[in-house]
Amino acid sequence: MSSILSNFSTTPLIEMTNSDLGLDIVGKQLKSNVFIIEGDGDDFVIGGQKFDLIKTGLGDDNIAGLGGDDKLFGGAGNDTIRGGVGDDYLNGGDGDDILIGGAGDDVIIGGKGADIMSGGAGSDIFEFFAEDLTSGEVDKILDFTKGEDLIRFKGIGSDATVQYDKTTGKVSIDGQDVISLDKGLNLNAEDTDNNGNWELF
Repeated sequence: MSSILSNFSTTPLIEMTNSDLGLDIVGKQLKSNVFIIEGDGDDFVIGGQKFDLIKTGLGDDNIAGLGGDDKLFGGAGNDTIRGGVGDDYLNGGDGDDILIGGAGDDVIIGGKGADIMSGGAGSDIFEFFAEDLTSGEVDKILDFTKGEDLIRFKGIGSDATVQYDKTTGKVSIDGQDVISLDKGLNLNAEDTDNNGNWELF
């Protein structure tokens, strides 16, 4: 990994395109940051203490938002994304990702692949889209809390069968396991608007 960019104190926007080098970017001193990185390298990116927008490319990237309400996007790779303190939006993209929301009311999207997710403290929403629910790939949520957190399935159809098995901790859609949770929870699944978007709570 190349430490090409580090410890910026005055630049609010860094954009790197067509870069196959692994970049090491630290923006802790900024009040907010926008980092957009495209390329195949394995990048290490740390945001600032307020709002950060960070997007990375094809490598196995490590992203941390620190403070603020951040929007953090991984790409096609096995990424690790940490939101930190604040109401963050995390999207892993393709690959087998690790997503950690931290403190705050976070929205966490694993994307394609077998992802591991943790919301941390706060009321978190875990969102799953029909096109990302690939057969044989089961995502794991480490700390789902009934009455506080929410699982949302988008576009799976109003006639879908969404079930949680408290003996195994598995959530299935039409008989296919898609999520692993703690065992023994008492969860309900509803498509309240009859529009094919289900919620598990």
